Amino acid sequence: MRRRPPRHRLTGCFLAVSVLATVTACSESQDYAVPQAVCGTAVKDSLTAPLLPPGESVEEEYRVREARSKTCWITVDRRRAMILRKDRHPDEVDPLKLAHGVVHRLANPEAVDLGARAALGDDGALVTDDCVYEGEKQYFTLEIVLDEKKPENVAERRRQLMGFARAYLPEAAAGMGCEE
Repeated sequence: MRRRPPRHRLTGCFLAVSVLATVTACSESQDYAVPQAVCGTAVKDSLTAPLLPPGESVEEEYRVREARSKTCWITVDRRRAMILRKDRHPDEVDPLKLAHGVVHRLANPEAVDLGARAALGDDGALVTDDCVYEGEKQYFTLEIVLDEKKPENVAERRRQLMGFARAYLPEAAAGMGCEE
């Protein structure tokens, strides 16, 4: 004769499954305030939010190599979600060529109409624009790298990246001392 498990065991299993489902559901939302400024540059939170994963907390960590080069990591729940690099430099660069390289590799990069020259990939963007700094012609390059390498909807992710980059670029360049 087969014995049925006691009712309290079934209730315990149901409760455990319910708690697990609740925890999973909670972790699928952004329980943090999306910043109004990202890495020192003002940008609408509605442009930033779609690029960040669900979680409970968001933080920024700066890495400044020198005054003309700044890197900022955005972390969500202490996991890297986005890297932003801002560089002011004297030499012109080809973002599409860089996007195919080893250091700045983007997934499926293609040239897009943004700044002077730009490359947009599934997981980031490289944009170069003209910059006048202290009366001298230079260039400003913005690199955006997202940690999520394979988004569910690539076309939507690219649209979101373009919107963010288009809004972020002029403010970031001005923040690095570019006059034009």
